[in-house]
Amino acid sequence: MKVEKRWAKIEQILSNSGSASIQELSEKLNVSETTIRRDLVKMEEQNMIKRLWGGASVLESSLGDTRNYQDDYILKFSRNIEVKKALARYGASLIKDGDCIFIDAGSTTSCIAEFIEASDITLVTNAMNIFHILAQKKIRTYIPNGYINFGSAAIMSSETSQQLANMNFDLAFLGTSGIDQKAGFTTQSELDAAIKQSVLARSARTFILSENTKFNVKRFYTFASLDEATLITNGDPPFAMDRILVESP
Repeated sequence: MKVEKRWAKIEQILSNSGSASIQELSEKLNVSETTIRRDLVKMEEQNMIKRLWGGASVLESSLGDTRNYQDDYILKFSRNIEVKKALARYGASLIKDGDCIFIDAGSTTSCIAEFIEASDITLVTNAMNIFHILAQKKIRTYIPNGYINFGSAAIMSSETSQQLANMNFDLAFLGTSGIDQKAGFTTQSELDAAIKQSVLARSARTFILSENTKFNVKRFYTFASLDEATLITNGDPPFAMDRILVESP
């Protein structure tokens, strides 16, 4: 098993259980405990997990700790950049001249802006970190009302979802925190779920961009069932669903 796939499985196990011992990880991945120890050291160096005595856990920010906004932002937006850009590039290729689109705040969806080539489009977004790109490209942009969540670089509030519920989109690009066969597409935030649901209800076509590390991960709030959107991802899911596979770089 390649290191990248093993790390993805370790992240998935920790996301589901919160923590795991070296022995548990070794047994589940069918590799030696020495290999797991080495993996955990490297993963902690890259701010992917937190090492514990005899095991590891997810980072506090993954459990909803919002005290360290800057660290949370850096963690989300600096990992697996090339994969995220590959997914975003494909998403941008679906945008046609004259479309009205929504781009969700997220570490993958926010990459779409730099690859947009269509002209005369109207764009609505709650992703505050892409304003400079939209300005450079002179894209007509609308920003919904709300407060700033610095950990996710997102504008969100109950007012945000209410405003989006009155708009109509040809295309919408959403992010997700987890993809589960029964729970569907999920997120950790109730406000984020409400925003995504408002957009889904008003979009002719909705695409969800996600790395394959989020398969079999379930967060607290479901915002869509698996058949309500098309997934753009970089690996086959372990269950049947409508998806577009993009080759990883």
